[in-house]
Amino acid sequence: MRNKKYRPVKLWIIMFFFVVLFALIGFLLLKGWKKIAMLSVAGLLLVSTIVTLTFYIEAKKESLIIGHGLWSKDKRHRSSFTIKTIPIKDIAGLELIRKGRAIIINLKDGNHVIIPIGGYLNRLEIIRLVYDIKRQIEEGDYESED
Repeated sequence: MRNKKYRPVKLWIIMFFFVVLFALIGFLLLKGWKKIAMLSVAGLLLVSTIVTLTFYIEAKKESLIIGHGLWSKDKRHRSSFTIKTIPIKDIAGLELIRKGRAIIINLKDGNHVIIPIGGYLNRLEIIRLVYDIKRQIEEGDYESED
């Protein structure tokens, strides 16, 4: 049996369906505190959908951090579910494949890290960041001090 890949597009459809369902039930069928509770659940589900379907890439001086969660400038409000940290000195190059649906990180030891980004809410921002990071790695701006 094949392993099923994580498909954020399907997750988006399912989560959106539940948000609409809970909002309609809460708004049309319930009264009083039950209405407020159901609309609160719909709001929380909407927020959790946005959190799980955003993706961030952060380039620090010595490592590239890739993960799921909300992007915030001060990083305190980010909710991270999956994080990969790759040292910059181990990266040989970055590539985008299939019209920006995945990132390939070529490592100096010959291995590759493939990260699917198709279906995320901020895909164009990710592509722009990958090109910026790729340019800076090629120019040597992120070289670590050995």
